[in-house]
Amino acid sequence: MICEFCGAKIPDGVMFCIKCGKEVRIVPDYNFEDERLTININNDNIVKTQPPTLEKQQPKTNTKIKFIIILLLIAAAICIAGIYLYRNNQINSYDWQFKKGYQSYQNSEYNEAENHFERCLEIDNSAAQPYYYLGKIYESKQDIKQAANYYLKAVNLDDNYKDAYIALRQLYVNEGDYDAIRAIIKIAPDNIKNSCFSEFIPDMPQIDQPDGTYNALSVNITAYDNNDIFYTLDGSDPTKYGKLYEETIEISTSGEYTLCAVAKDEKGFFSDIVTKKYTVENNVPSVPQVSPRGGTFEDSSLITITVPDGCTAYYTWDNTTPTTSSTKYTTPFKIIEGNNILSVIIYDDYGNSSTVFKDNYVYLPDDNSQEYNGVVNEDIDE
Repeated sequence: MICEFCGAKIPDGVMFCIKCGKEVRIVPDYNFEDERLTININNDNIVKTQPPTLEKQQPKTNTKIKFIIILLLIAAAICIAGIYLYRNNQINSYDWQFKKGYQSYQNSEYNEAENHFERCLEIDNSAAQPYYYLGKIYESKQDIKQAANYYLKAVNLDDNYKDAYIALRQLYVNEGDYDAIRAIIKIAPDNIKNSCFSEFIPDMPQIDQPDGTYNALSVNITAYDNNDIFYTLDGSDPTKYGKLYEETIEISTSGEYTLCAVAKDEKGFFSDIVTKKYTVENNVPSVPQVSPRGGTFEDSSLITITVPDGCTAYYTWDNTTPTTSSTKYTTPFKIIEGNNILSVIIYDDYGNSSTVFKDNYVYLPDDNSQEYNGVVNEDIDE
């Protein structure tokens, strides 16, 4: 045995170490050096075996780190893409561009506002509002012509854009351009005319005869403020084709008439058009009733013409068509001597004329009756 305290060899059966005097404990017989060596060897083995263990664990750690990095990169890419898409949507959003443009305009940042409104029109060129604000921007720059162009584009896209019409009106008033105001009034709807341009529109003229059917018609037209009056009778536009009204309009010929009239003030502004519709139905005089009818007469008989009320008869003896300049019938008249053709026509008070009556009258004194007996003038116009 070996003393566990001093390492001395103890003979068999001895219970105390001869060298150190310690009580002997029964332990396995081994050498401490050998044990130490064994421990060292085992430690070496542990050290030698650890690297393989570490080598097996290291790839797992690296893979995990790589996975986390990849996830972070993906997340970052998604964030960047999201920001890009959001920003791109803003750039291509009409509402966003208009909002930014309006904010810049309110802050008097006109160049930036102009860029935003121009971008609005690139996105949607049918929108009227960007044109209106571009007009306001150019008006602030004293570029009146360009401002007017933008306002006109706005009202062309939206003919009820009241703010744009008001801006145009004020722009042209400041410039004294009443021709331009008249042009705007022509294209503006009635509600815009009444709300934005009423101060420029004269009152309509007054027509004294209402719509209806007449035998003949006399029409008087009046206007306020001594404005001129222009009218047409065929329904055409009196601002373009009207005749200057100077006296009572007399209509006697049968037919359908559409009287259109406007007033025009000293600045050249026209009123709204007033329209009346008339039907004129008058009875054209019948063929004159003449007694006696044509023939051969032995004495100078009296000729009578029946003239209806409101009419006047005219006659000739030379086969010409009578006019109001011919002999007017007032009382019965004698057949004139010779072989003659009597022509008679009747005019009513409205200028309507009858068909012409013609007949051959032969009257010869007794001493010439044998010479002309039975001879009749055949030169009667049919």
